[in-house]
Amino acid sequence: MNRLIAALVILAALYGGYWFVGAATVEKQGTAALEGLSSDGWDVTYGALDTVGFPNRFDTTLSDFSLTEPSTGVTWAAPFVQVLALSYRPDRAIIAFAPSQTVVLPWGEAVTVSTDGLLASLEYRIGGDFGLEHLTAESGPISLLSDRGWRVTAERALAAQREAGAADSFDLWFD
Repeated sequence: MNRLIAALVILAALYGGYWFVGAATVEKQGTAALEGLSSDGWDVTYGALDTVGFPNRFDTTLSDFSLTEPSTGVTWAAPFVQVLALSYRPDRAIIAFAPSQTVVLPWGEAVTVSTDGLLASLEYRIGGDFGLEHLTAESGPISLLSDRGWRVTAERALAAQREAGAADSFDLWFD
């Protein structure tokens, strides 16, 4: 019985160590990706990048996030973005978006995007040939409201992308 308990304690300690190393790696790679965007000219600001979810998940939250593309000046800002992944399936993730986000277009027009449950699920290859295999984004009721007075709404929205076989070739679907 003592051997069984010792084996369970050792396995729990090893798995706990795996999680803490994995969480630190997720945060390090997230920070490196954001710094890479900054070095490419993007304006990237955020309050914090934190990972929680011990022991089964890597739930990473980026708070007070703003991203501006350098050539057009398009800016996207959100109070938070969450990347949720199972610790034993790090090649799949769900991205959860804040219910309210803002997009500023190149001519200065601000569009507020209000959603009910905007989520994106993705699967990607990890390693040297990193690549997005497929992505599905969906939302319940969604509304786009411009500071210039126009509004677009939909009961739901769905978009999907997957690799199509040939290099740099994708299938897209919208509903």
